[in-house]
Amino acid sequence: MLFPWNDEKCIVCKLTTEERRTRCAGTAEFTKEHLIPEAIGGKLQCSFLCKHCNSQLGVLEANLKSDATIRLCIENLRGELPDLWNTISEGQAYIVQDPGGSLRAKLKDGEIRVDSWKGEDGSVIGPVDKAWPAIHKMLLRQQSSESEIAEAKRKFEAIPEGGRSEVAPGIDALKRTADKIYPSLKLEDIDIACLKIAYEYLALHLRRGIFNEYFDAVRSALLSGGPLPDRCRVNPLRLKDSRCQAFHCLRARNTDTGLLVKVLLFGYLSCRIEFLRVQRPTDAIWHYTLDLVTGNEEWA
Repeated sequence: MLFPWNDEKCIVCKLTTEERRTRCAGTAEFTKEHLIPEAIGGKLQCSFLCKHCNSQLGVLEANLKSDATIRLCIENLRGELPDLWNTISEGQAYIVQDPGGSLRAKLKDGEIRVDSWKGEDGSVIGPVDKAWPAIHKMLLRQQSSESEIAEAKRKFEAIPEGGRSEVAPGIDALKRTADKIYPSLKLEDIDIACLKIAYEYLALHLRRGIFNEYFDAVRSALLSGGPLPDRCRVNPLRLKDSRCQAFHCLRARNTDTGLLVKVLLFGYLSCRIEFLRVQRPTDAIWHYTLDLVTGNEEWA
């Protein structure tokens, strides 16, 4: 869904088109912004950010994508959302567990690949397809003959999964077999990323009201990456009694103390952002839902 925007001011820098061109003509134009990052399946868009501000806020999307809870959600939904799993998981860290211990790995082009590194004992760890080139380089440094290299390659290729063999004098090769593969997880600071989603969602409803000086502290926090402004409460919750589901949801309503926006990602990660001492002119609830399987969007 592409939401229309008719104002010439950017909702973050508040500069007009001409003012942005004076700052930097190459980054002055509006770009389509996904309110919920496209990297985690978001579809709701609006062209209300200039290219300059959009690029500055990109790091917030990266933090959200690599957050432990987001990664666990997409792992649980891999069967329902295989393409989105690939998008989120590509380049992310994993742990490969085998009888010899744990190895660091990354997902590359849809395949878990062990990181290459050299141990303190001189051993070299790496993906199988890089193992023979590394051995071949060692043999060349040792000035091995062509027949010795050919024999070493034959021995290497004959090693079964989980097996070990001396392929050349002083060179052993072990083909380790993974027992378990699981994400290497860390909790990111996603407060500012959720504040960005909430602020942009309010912009769709408040229209020119989003340029009120009240939100200047919010804009400053978004551009600097924090800290959170005093006028905002951000409370991310990992829902213990729920399960991951293939939908995102945004909701805004007035409270006794301000204006509350609820961001619900994958039906599990709930973040409540309250803008204190400000309210909308209506008590109606603004509600947006995206079904990640069908792509259907509902706006009320």
